[in-house]
Amino acid sequence: MKKSSLVFGLIAAPALLVSSATFANNDGIVTEQCDVTFKNKVSITPEHILVIKGNQTIYDIYNNDTIFYKGEQIKLNASDNELVSRFSNETRSLIPTITEIALEAVGIAFDGINAGLGQFGDSTKLDSKLANVKERLEEKFANQDGHYTFEEGSFNMDFADEELDKAIGEVVEQALPSVIGGVFKMLGEAIANGDTDFTELENLEANIEQEIEARAELLEEKADIVCDKVEELVFLEKQIQAAHPDLAAFDLIDVKHKN
Repeated sequence: MKKSSLVFGLIAAPALLVSSATFANNDGIVTEQCDVTFKNKVSITPEHILVIKGNQTIYDIYNNDTIFYKGEQIKLNASDNELVSRFSNETRSLIPTITEIALEAVGIAFDGINAGLGQFGDSTKLDSKLANVKERLEEKFANQDGHYTFEEGSFNMDFADEELDKAIGEVVEQALPSVIGGVFKMLGEAIANGDTDFTELENLEANIEQEIEARAELLEEKADIVCDKVEELVFLEKQIQAAHPDLAAFDLIDVKHKN
């Protein structure tokens, strides 16, 4: 028997499950593809997009088609109003996409957990807990009720909370004994049968990575789309800035692609 196989199995299996759970509670899918920076605090409600500096609202896009500067409406021609409307609608359209990415990240992470359990444990025992975590996260997004706030600085859309952290931790805690027990069982049966081929165990990491790699790549493609949409917003910003003297400081967001 290869001692390294046993050591790897007992160390790698828990590490991979913890890594998957960390991925599940991570909002970094978008930020790994591009650097998004908010130039000011931005608050989005069902009716308003507010650009806030300090305690003062500098710009207010109301109902997607009317813009105010320090409380005074800026009168624009039809084509410039269309720019403001496009900017407002495109900004709002980003939220569901980012939500979808976060939920899919949870699904991918738990697929990785199930991939490990599928080989060395019973994944059905955790199905309800995995479903519960996904449901909590979906509720977390839904409970925003159309209200989102982005602070000045680097992009961060953190919807995690202590209850969600605890639920994810419980999944990992319950999965670990099953996986480790499965590793010992497989080794014991192999030794009893005189089998020294531990290829399946040694390939545990590769098998789990293969399970989630394709979907993770698709998720990265969606994140790239978010980055491209932010780039379009930057382009619209420049056009809006040129539309009226009071809009010269209309500078909400910036983006730099990493790839």
